[in-house]
Amino acid sequence: MRRQRVTVVFGALMLGFLLVQARLVDLQVVDHEIWSFESRRSARRFESVAFERGWIFDRNGEPLARTEAVRDLTFRFRRWRKSSVAGQTSAALWLLDGRRRPAREAYAQVDDDLARLAALPLAVFSELQPRQRSRDLRFYVERLFGRPFAGALYEVLLDGGGHEALVLADIPGCRAGWESAHHRAAAERRALVDLAYEGGTTPQTLMDRMDEAVAVADARVVRILNREANAASVEDAESGTAPATSLMLVERFARERELHAEFDDDPALLVSAVPYDVETLVAIRGAELAGFEVRTERRRTYPPAVADVAPVILGRVGSPGPADVERAEANRLRLADLASL
Repeated sequence: MRRQRVTVVFGALMLGFLLVQARLVDLQVVDHEIWSFESRRSARRFESVAFERGWIFDRNGEPLARTEAVRDLTFRFRRWRKSSVAGQTSAALWLLDGRRRPAREAYAQVDDDLARLAALPLAVFSELQPRQRSRDLRFYVERLFGRPFAGALYEVLLDGGGHEALVLADIPGCRAGWESAHHRAAAERRALVDLAYEGGTTPQTLMDRMDEAVAVADARVVRILNREANAASVEDAESGTAPATSLMLVERFARERELHAEFDDDPALLVSAVPYDVETLVAIRGAELAGFEVRTERRRTYPPAVADVAPVILGRVGSPGPADVERAEANRLRLADLASL
């Protein structure tokens, strides 16, 4: 009897050891590209630091221009799509359909989107091309349905064939994760309404501005991809070579993914000069408002007595326009090789 117990305990320990080893292989070999990409991103981070413009006084010591601290509500699309239920479902369906969903649709139809994802067949993970797209889809469904589901899904996929008829809802833990995601999505919708109210706007306006920020990032990615594709086609024509179509697909998706990670992380202004209550709300309910931040900026203001005259005499600094952004992107690409020096 004692020998049987020792055998059972030893077998359980060996099984656990093998599962840990298999998971390590999955992280270091199968998903190596994902985590190496995230490691490179975490090694360096670019953050804009506003400069202090100072005060300007007249000869009597009265201020003509001053600098004041202003709180702005900003939005990071990458953090929203990786950490919120609405963002995760939207990103997962974008990988499947190739269509960017508006924020209003993502929040309103999140329950239907969860049901659609739960009904996905396991075969989609082997059929979706390129392979990185399949890995990204798996990342989002695992974040949505929770850790127990992620572990069970990994074991089923590791087991190999014979599971083509299964859907995600058949995986242990999916139902509990589905219900948890439903409750989290409801809390996110309530938090968004409260955020809009405290910021002096409406939820519809807030979501429209979120979509505008995403559209700007997408347009920047498309411009760079088209520019690089045109340059590559000219180079291929001059050399007389033609790369394989499958290789082009993988390289383009990898480059698109890299650019999205860069531009989707740029903070976009949603509401300017918000009250302190907005900063408190974001700090308290940060888990339900993933992607939203309150940043304190230093802004040039003019006293009411000279507000009409001082900007004309002292000058005014405005936000960069589309032409300025395009010129900055072209310079960044032209000088990209200098980053390695």
